[in-house]
Formats: sequence, C-alpha cells, structure tokens
Amino acid sequence: MNSSINHEGVFEIYKNNILIKTIKNRVTDDYINHMALLLTGETAPNLLIKYLAVGNGTITDSNPVTLANETFRTQYTAAPVAIAVGEVRTEFVILADEAVGEITEIGIFAGDGATIAPNSGILISRIAWNYTKTGSDEHTIIRIDRIRRA
Repeated sequence: MNSSINHEGVFEIYKNNILIKTIKNRVTDDYINHMALLLTGETAPNLLIKYLAVGNGTITDSNPVTLANETFRTQYTAAPVAIAVGEVRTEFVILADEAVGEITEIGIFAGDGATIAPNSGILISRIAWNYTKTGSDEHTIIRIDRIRRA
C-alpha cells in the first residue's frame, strides 16, 4: 500500500465570538525538519505549541523562521489537545486592549525555546492576514493541526 502524509494547519479567527475568517496554511520547512528528526532516533526538539504572535511586517520569505516584524505575543488560553486521530486544537485570545493596530501576519511558535520574547521558539506556521484591530475587538484564534494520510 502506498500512502503519503499531509499536515494541514487551519486558523479560525473570531471577533467578539463571531467567526470572521478561516485561513489554511502550510507548515514551515523548519518544523518539517524537526518532525523528520523523530524518525532518525536523534533527540528531536519539544514541539509543544506555546505562543501565537502577530506582526505588521511584509511577508517575503517563503520558508520563514520568524515573523517579518513581530509586535505582540500571547500564550495559549486552552493548551493543545488531541480532538481526533491526528488532530490537535489550540486556542489563543487577544484581548481588546492588546495588539491594537495593523496586523499583517500571524505565527505559531513551539518548543522549549518559545518564550514571551519576540521571535523565540520554532515557528511552525505563519499566515498573512490584513486587518486593523481596534481597542474594542477581542479575538479568539483557534489553531487546528491535522496530520492525515493524503
């Protein structure tokens, strides 16, 4: 039997509890390389999803390791949890008074090196999202990772 594996990332973005955008993306090469290390028996890094970051930079790199210009970072409000075979859900909240202004990119950071410090950790995913956030908008962003046979 021949089969391949696909890893799909989906961002569901809610504004004041109303779904306003769903964005699919591909994962970064850095993340794929870390996943491959698991098969070599080498010590692979911890890939626990920890932070969501937003920025206002211009995305030019097709295989980034950081956001172009990270401006805000928040830890998950609901830790990553398996919700089905090969599927993990992580929830983040950006409060009304946080990350006010232009947002052009969103990234998910993982691993032991991921801290509140900008650009720390392993960037597993980055998407473009052109949005101007006001001080009255609270956003819940749900990240769903699906690893399946293609």
